[in-house]
Amino acid sequence: MKWKRILLAACAVLAMIPASGCSVITSPIELLRTPALSAHQEEVRQAVSFLLPEGAKLTFPLNAGNTGAIRKADMDGDGETEAVAFYKIPKNQFELGVLILKQGSSGWQELYRITEPGNEIAYADFQDVTGDGAPDLVVGWQGSQDWNKEMAVYHWTGGKIQRSGGMFYNEAAVGNLDGDPQAELVLINFDREGLSSEASLYEYKKTGLLQTDRLKLDGGINGYDQVLLGKARAGRNGVFLDIGVGAHSAYTTLLTVENGRLQDVFNVMGDPSGKTYKANPVYSQDINGDGIIEIGMLKEAPGHEATPYSDMPWIHEWHQWDGAQGLQKVYENYMDYQYGFRFDPPLSWQGQYTLDEVRDEQGGSKVTFLYMGRTPEERAELVTLYAVPEERWLKQKVTWDEEGRTVVELGPGQDGVEIAALLPEGEPKLSGEELEQYHAVLLTNNEIVQRYRLLRD
Repeated sequence: MKWKRILLAACAVLAMIPASGCSVITSPIELLRTPALSAHQEEVRQAVSFLLPEGAKLTFPLNAGNTGAIRKADMDGDGETEAVAFYKIPKNQFELGVLILKQGSSGWQELYRITEPGNEIAYADFQDVTGDGAPDLVVGWQGSQDWNKEMAVYHWTGGKIQRSGGMFYNEAAVGNLDGDPQAELVLINFDREGLSSEASLYEYKKTGLLQTDRLKLDGGINGYDQVLLGKARAGRNGVFLDIGVGAHSAYTTLLTVENGRLQDVFNVMGDPSGKTYKANPVYSQDINGDGIIEIGMLKEAPGHEATPYSDMPWIHEWHQWDGAQGLQKVYENYMDYQYGFRFDPPLSWQGQYTLDEVRDEQGGSKVTFLYMGRTPEERAELVTLYAVPEERWLKQKVTWDEEGRTVVELGPGQDGVEIAALLPEGEPKLSGEELEQYHAVLLTNNEIVQRYRLLRD
């Protein structure tokens, strides 16, 4: 048989997994199970449970990247970490709290308790807002989906917790934006009915948190799909605003701080069509692992000029800020949001490939990457990725096996499918230099596995 089962757990191609020897990939269901706690973690959990008010339960803050309902931070700067637990009391509907515990000779004891009215903890992070070298607790309290949130900073001073702030907001980003020892807060207030939006910069001064600048933003939008603070260039942080507009379109604004003032580096207000406009939302992220956030754009796959928008296959192009008012392309790939995977073609493909997508009404899909020669007729399959519903997977494998196809199994995707790559059969209808170039850019089985990733990775 020509069937080749190449598992993602193959040691030769998974250098990103920090373990020696081969292992089987953990299933998504197993990843969702509560991991076993160490004795130390169990001790903290028991102490928190004992000190929680009657009827209270632990709750996860809603901001992306939050690591749990119980966090650890050295808030008082004594070199020993405190445990910080977030909770809600469902029976009271609008009661939230934060419990701070200190470990002493007799175990974990309550150091301080914060209570606020609200329904959800919309945001929680530890940042040195005050500039004293110790992390401060930044919390966004939320009453309901229809209410504005309230941002406050809690810092340890004089042997107790002091509260600063209390600013209303819709979206928030907290981190160091100007290179000094203190973190700044960027709070966005958006009124869709009033067609207004504004970003405010807050910094901690001797008298507390002060608004030091504000910047008018585009108010004629649907809303903010993502607000992300990250590295915009080497040594420079920024706030990336991924914004929804129209029926399904989007664009990205990048805010930086220059000489204490907020700057819209792409001048979106002065250029509403925008250099970051895209037909569908694409979240900014560090797509290539270099530590810098890229802004995603969409390019129609070549040869699909007459394809309806609803069926258009898109190539994702990723750009970094050039430090002025422009963008520099650094990467491109294919993203399948329905089935939760991406495929990153090599640099040798760029400018000489396209792709075709076919979606099955009963579930499943295939995307074929095609080599492009000098003329439209000079095309040849490079690789095809299949998303096969689990209930049809075994039957499909038998069919491919009977056909003698070379298959690379890539594992489960989202929405109950298995992902596999099929290599091309036979010689393409190319000749001369085109055939030689085609063979030069073909991928090996291992290269296919290396260039495939789940979107949750």
